[in-house]
Amino acid sequence: MAAKRSWPPIDLRWVNVLLCGLIGLCAVLWWSELRWAARQLPRYLQGRIGSPVERRLYSRARELVQAGQDLDAARALLERSIAIDPNSDAVYWLGEYFLAVGEADRALAQFRRYLEFDPTRVDAYLHTARILQDRGHWNESHEVLERGLDYFVSHREKIEPRPDPEVATRYNQKALGVYAYYGDSIARLEEALHRAGRGSSGS
Repeated sequence: MAAKRSWPPIDLRWVNVLLCGLIGLCAVLWWSELRWAARQLPRYLQGRIGSPVERRLYSRARELVQAGQDLDAARALLERSIAIDPNSDAVYWLGEYFLAVGEADRALAQFRRYLEFDPTRVDAYLHTARILQDRGHWNESHEVLERGLDYFVSHREKIEPRPDPEVATRYNQKALGVYAYYGDSIARLEEALHRAGRGSSGS
């Protein structure tokens, strides 16, 4: 005698309806991202792909901030970029925006936030330290600079380039450029620490 089933039969038509509904919901929620991906597919298959939307947004904002032009538009672009990716260079450039408009406290919050997920931008340490110094927080400023210096010194040896003739030249050049950037960052942080030491002793 066959065992009696303890569950009702599944109607696959309703499963299909549910799946179609979920696919439709995803298409609505991520329409702009899906559209971008569809447009980039031919270039991707050729080994070429354009910058994501959030990068294009903060790249344009960066140009405006650096030029000191249309800063309101720059802020709007940065906030749109952060809404898409909250852990991108847009966080740093929003800090630069706040510096440009004289809102140092908000700039400080942005630079600190940025360093939480990307410790490789030396200017974020330097801006943070300078704002703290302007408020008389010399010890905290010193700690920020020391943290940055420790990071670059400890990681510079790990990334020392060893050019490989079998690797495309551009990749060897990029490795050399990153290594040089780390060396320059160390020099800038050491100089900032030296100045901070003079400033704190004279305060």
